[in-house]
Amino acid sequence: MRFRTPHMKFRTTHISLTQRLTQAETAAYGEELARNEREYAEVEEDKKRTAESYKSRLDAIAGCITRLANVIGAGEEERDIEVRCFPDLEHGAMKYLAMDRNEVLQERPLTPDEMQGNLPMDDEPWTGGDAQSAGEGA
Repeated sequence: MRFRTPHMKFRTTHISLTQRLTQAETAAYGEELARNEREYAEVEEDKKRTAESYKSRLDAIAGCITRLANVIGAGEEERDIEVRCFPDLEHGAMKYLAMDRNEVLQERPLTPDEMQGNLPMDDEPWTGGDAQSAGEGA
């Protein structure tokens, strides 16, 4: 069918119409669909792993924020401090001396065994008391 006349001008354009797929097109689209579904599942799995990783990192940071806010709010914190414990027989107290600043941090009453101290014949230095009892007294 020809609609052309010598004096008529025309232009080429495109229009969208529904067309039935061929068997080859159906098979090709099926393969592309399967590839996309596999890729989607892989990306979802990566997203899940990444989200779990970020959650654990965020939880750790939130824990630090809470701890620091509590320390700042209280104005103090619990610390492990190296101490030397020694009996002060004159005052009847076991004293705990901070090694880093040469300051008595804590003291408690001596036990009866600790009050005896070393006998003059002992060659060994005094070993009574220990850091575990540091929590007693103040």
